[in-house]
Amino acid sequence: MFFNSYIENISAYKLPAKNVWNEVENVDLLKLDWNETSIAPSPKVKAGILEFLDKGRLNWYPDINNEMLVDRIANYSGVSTKNVNYFAGSDSLHEYLVRAFLRAGDSVMIVGPTYDHFRALAESFGVTVSYYYLDEDYSFNDTLFSQALAQAKPKVVYLVSPNNPTGTEYDADLIESLLAQFPDTLFIIDEAYYEFSNNTVKDLIFDFINLIVTRTFSRHLGLPPSA
Repeated sequence: MFFNSYIENISAYKLPAKNVWNEVENVDLLKLDWNETSIAPSPKVKAGILEFLDKGRLNWYPDINNEMLVDRIANYSGVSTKNVNYFAGSDSLHEYLVRAFLRAGDSVMIVGPTYDHFRALAESFGVTVSYYYLDEDYSFNDTLFSQALAQAKPKVVYLVSPNNPTGTEYDADLIESLLAQFPDTLFIIDEAYYEFSNNTVKDLIFDFINLIVTRTFSRHLGLPPSA
């Protein structure tokens, strides 16, 4: 009785059926269902955490500006620091994006099948979600997609490149064409797997205001955020 009507009517984002976290001492366990890397992060990560636990001020809130981190992300990505912000993982960022740009009754188009979290989150805010599905061979028909956008006129498009789980990629020329053709639609390009393809649309942020590119530490660096 306490849930809002949007929460009551959405399909839940499905979690793994087996509680593998209770089996962390099983050295033979290989967990692949969430696409986590099977390789541990750099030993420098553990050393840095231990040093912080020993010398850091655990009773303080963190430095929200975190200029060193932002500067290094900007240098790595080849953009200005003013183009960078960081969050507690992509899922957290999705919530900020939905809160900032969408409201109940707005529409989102998602290219699927794909990562399902953005759909569940948008629907929990009363946003209408529609899908444009890849072809049977997971190829993408840009002409049909443009027609679908012209008909639906979504406020936001969510697109993962390379896509999870199909591996489909969308090149910068295609995205640039869509950005120019639909200036009133915000395109969120999720590049969580960028380091596995080295194909990115990040340079388009300098020419288009209707583009947000997201990335993550969890895949290539093995650093998923702590809950």
